[in-house]
Amino acid sequence: MRQTVFALALGAVSGVMALPAAGEDGLYWSVDLGSSLASDLSSKRTNVGVPTNCDQWLTPSTTLPDGRTVPLPLSDPYCGGGPRALPARAVDFNLDAGSFVGFAVGYQRANMRFEMEYFRRSQEGEKQPLIVPGDDKQAEFVERSEEIHDVQGDSLFANVFYDFAARRSNKITPYVGVGIGAMRLGVDYSATSRRNSDRDALLQLNRNPNAAGTVSRADESLSDTLLGYQFIGGVRYALGEKRSLNLKVRYSNAFEDFDDSDNPWRPLRGHESTVGPGGAPVHYGIAATRLGFWALSLGLRFDFD
Repeated sequence: MRQTVFALALGAVSGVMALPAAGEDGLYWSVDLGSSLASDLSSKRTNVGVPTNCDQWLTPSTTLPDGRTVPLPLSDPYCGGGPRALPARAVDFNLDAGSFVGFAVGYQRANMRFEMEYFRRSQEGEKQPLIVPGDDKQAEFVERSEEIHDVQGDSLFANVFYDFAARRSNKITPYVGVGIGAMRLGVDYSATSRRNSDRDALLQLNRNPNAAGTVSRADESLSDTLLGYQFIGGVRYALGEKRSLNLKVRYSNAFEDFDDSDNPWRPLRGHESTVGPGGAPVHYGIAATRLGFWALSLGLRFDFD
């Protein structure tokens, strides 16, 4: 898909240079304001750590009903020798309609246009319960949740447009376009995992009772830079010789998934984000898919003399 979009864009740029001039040619700049609307963001948190019974911070030693003494040594097969990937599940976050603002500088030649565009979109998220089916740790918790506070994307795109001649008015110009570029996507992420404060309840689950009532929290501004594409359609209405009004709709998406890893817990089970005092770090990462969004904007274009 990436190679196809690149080929289309490069072919269109070559076409701009080959077409004979027909009408007003020259530089212009434009500004757009509007609204963005995205599909549900699918997020998966991957924990690279150790199970509760392997946490070397949770002392003194305690004998469980099954006869094991915890904390288990990290060399125990159950502990995997140290930090390892723990069960994870994708969580879908509904993103509210948000804002869109864009600025572009372009060049018109005949019925083709090439422009560089910067735009930002911003959307709010939501809080969701985290339930991992098949995870035997689930019964330890009285609260397990994740939240997306804010999603912001800063993008820089190279766009190519084709302007159609309107049949009934020389003031109206429909157009379509395609673009490729880079987007810096930022996500404010938080999570809370609170364990049952009843020590006996954890013992019955064969969990270290010293973990009772402890909390693991995540609170981080995550980000990733991704290569993306967009398709644009719109109509321009001339307000004079050098100004025009733009109504524009676009669909934009990334070629890649969002990924931000190696983030420490603040805290992990009430202590530092390590397997034990002075031990290996424990961290989590967020991978997200379904990053596409729609935007509807209204703007002004100003042609240079």
